Amino acid sequence: MWYSAVGFLVTLALSLLAAPLAAMAQPRANVPRIGWLSSGFPPSEDDRQRSPFLQGLCELGWVEGQNIAMERRYAEENADRLPALAA
Repeated sequence: MWYSAVGFLVTLALSLLAAPLAAMAQPRANVPRIGWLSSGFPPSEDDRQRSPFLQGLCELGWVEGQNIAMERRYAEENADRLPALAA
């Protein structure tokens, strides 16, 4: 009985000490997200890296995976899939 009371008090004390640390956590930053919708097939990785659009973003300081996120959807030449991909 005495051991369970000491265990409870130790757990309570540690919880109170850890509470301020959780409150100081920084809020999650909102990362800008760019949607890429294409009626064609996905390009190869080399072609994607040479994309003028991505090069222009890079020149402006936007780097995929660092300060922007890109979501790509490809209809693979099936136009009927475009509305579902956009949703």
